Amino acid sequence: MKRIIFFLSFILMSSMVVIAQDCEFYFPTTQGAMIEHRHFDGRERLNSVTRTTVLESMSTESGYLVKVNSELFDNKDQLLSSNSLEVKCEGGSFLLDMSGYFQDLNLDSFENMEVRVDSDNLALPSNLKQGSFLPPARSRISVVNAGVPVMNMVVNVYNRKVEAIEEVTTPAGTFSCYKVSYDLETIMLFQVKSRGIEWYAKDIGLVKSETYNRSGKLTGRTILSALN
Repeated sequence: MKRIIFFLSFILMSSMVVIAQDCEFYFPTTQGAMIEHRHFDGRERLNSVTRTTVLESMSTESGYLVKVNSELFDNKDQLLSSNSLEVKCEGGSFLLDMSGYFQDLNLDSFENMEVRVDSDNLALPSNLKQGSFLPPARSRISVVNAGVPVMNMVVNVYNRKVEAIEEVTTPAGTFSCYKVSYDLETIMLFQVKSRGIEWYAKDIGLVKSETYNRSGKLTGRTILSALN
């Protein structure tokens, strides 16, 4: 009986290892690791800074999970908000929270109001190849105060495509990255469409991103500025 239990346990552990190995992780997994991103406007002026720290990482029955804390600072290094997030790998795809598209939105300003977030995850399949298309994603934030809607914002990310594999150099180092282009639609009081490019590195995550308006003018840029 003990041999049977040991055998079943070995099979279960082996299957979990296989699942974890099937997942390419686009984020640090070491507890205490910190990554810093600096966000600039279209004129290269610093808007804000995010610092994300790995709190805990673990294997799960369906893949791998990392719990992180993300802090948003203004351009004078004053803390604006702090949020707990999860990044995970399931079914051969790395799943990233869409909160990065709301980094300029300080939800702490809606204190004592009801904030509802309904969000998909951005998927990065393990078998990324140049020319392949990636799944779209959608996120919605609504704020209600005493039953009265205060804000309703929807972000759609679509037409995601792996354009190339490129080396990208930032103050944090040089990384081999997948270059992913996408279309972005933001709906609040009115609809705004834009275009974006993101560069992702394995075990690191987002290394650089650029956003452009419909006329092709640069409107924002993010770079990986520190990695500890």
